[in-house]
Amino acid sequence: MMMALAVAKHAGVRIGLGSDLIGPAQDRRGKELSLRAALETPMEALVAATQTNAEILGLSGQVGVITPGAQADLVLWNGNPLEDPELFSEPTNAVLVIQAGQIVKDLR
Repeated sequence: MMMALAVAKHAGVRIGLGSDLIGPAQDRRGKELSLRAALETPMEALVAATQTNAEILGLSGQVGVITPGAQADLVLWNGNPLEDPELFSEPTNAVLVIQAGQIVKDLR
């Protein structure tokens, strides 16, 4: 998988992050992010999940960024996922979640 990712990136393919997980499997989306962070860096995985996905969907400036007027989603982790990307794998590590400016989870 690492080689396929490197070849695609070298060819200029923009690679976002996402899956077809639905229903109760939604809590496994973080594992996908931690796996991607192991193939690249944690920051590259976060950029793929936010900025790159927005670009692919034609929503640059509206989502995937934290800026006035954008639909910012923010997650506060119980630790630093840039240092420990396995934090993404366990949903309870997300202690604060803000979607489109509204708090939807607060475990602080």
